[in-house]
Amino acid sequence: MTEILKDSAQHKAEPTNQQKPNGLQYNSRVSGTVFQIYQGNQWIDFYSKGVNIGSSTPGKAFTEFSKDENLYLDWFEKIAAMNANTIRVYTLQSPQFYNALIYYNRTHPNALLKLYQEIWPEENPKNSDYLTKTYNEAYQNEIRNVVDAIHGNANIPARSGRAYGIYTSDISAYIAGYLVGRELEPEEVISTNQLNQNLSYSGEYLYCEPAASPTEAWLAMSCDYVLTYEAKEYNWQHPIGIVSWPTLDPTEHDSEWNTSGDKSLEYNDKVSININNISVRDTLKTGFFGAYHIYSNYPDFMNNEECYANYKDEEGIFRYGGYLREFIQTQKKYPALVAEFGLSTGMGNAHTNPDGYNHGGLTEVEQGEGIV
Repeated sequence: MTEILKDSAQHKAEPTNQQKPNGLQYNSRVSGTVFQIYQGNQWIDFYSKGVNIGSSTPGKAFTEFSKDENLYLDWFEKIAAMNANTIRVYTLQSPQFYNALIYYNRTHPNALLKLYQEIWPEENPKNSDYLTKTYNEAYQNEIRNVVDAIHGNANIPARSGRAYGIYTSDISAYIAGYLVGRELEPEEVISTNQLNQNLSYSGEYLYCEPAASPTEAWLAMSCDYVLTYEAKEYNWQHPIGIVSWPTLDPTEHDSEWNTSGDKSLEYNDKVSININNISVRDTLKTGFFGAYHIYSNYPDFMNNEECYANYKDEEGIFRYGGYLREFIQTQKKYPALVAEFGLSTGMGNAHTNPDGYNHGGLTEVEQGEGIV
């Protein structure tokens, strides 16, 4: 209660936003192929150097959200000391996370941390269909919860598996973008497409090209819902992106094969999400982008695709570089944010990479050198 009763101005973000004549506020955007933020009365390019933060600490279930503001403040200090400038979270965090973030940014104006806020859709939709009414109603409710919380205007009752509480810290000025979706399962994408054939979407901010799949239409619709709700309720707009991973990239990989020749058995190559099938209207001032989880050791085509072994840099063969070069050529309309990458120091090795960038079994020194 002490926290709630403090002067509400203490919980408002700094007025760093750009206000347009029609009242719509925004201070971050996608311009062409780059991200930008509004700073010092001008737009400057923003290169995101980020750290992902999970919802719990080691030894806790992933749904046990930390409520320790001092822990978050310690993390923010260390993240900034690394010269990182961005945090990404996968789902709505506890109110203490946002309280700590606004306090950190207010007390460190020269080392601000921007936030990519993901809005997590539940797993295992009924009939593996993202477009069922109940699934979408639940997701849209979570979208409203997240946007309200970002603006310090949410009172979410206790619930299982999700963060809740009274959100009073308005961090809207520190949002680098909203992320919609997750690593969608291929079977869910295929089922959604089959159960909703010929479905398209045309909204206030985004619309689908004729080649768009029903799953791509669902992603466009969900992004449009975020933008519509935030503009209506708060007169704010932020960049918005969809989340995906190499399993759903738009490229076919010859090394993904099976003896029966059955494409449906190739988990990492049997369906795709193509962001180029989604277009934006002039009403979207802040822009659209893709956020991708791209590791050096999975899927197997990272190691097995012959053309990737032809990529070399000053240190030799670099298959990961070969994939990244191919991947970025598929991003024809929007910039890509690599929202997950890295190497693991886990005790075991879950996946081997021929160039030594394995999934586990590395020392911290090897991890650091490999990331660089």
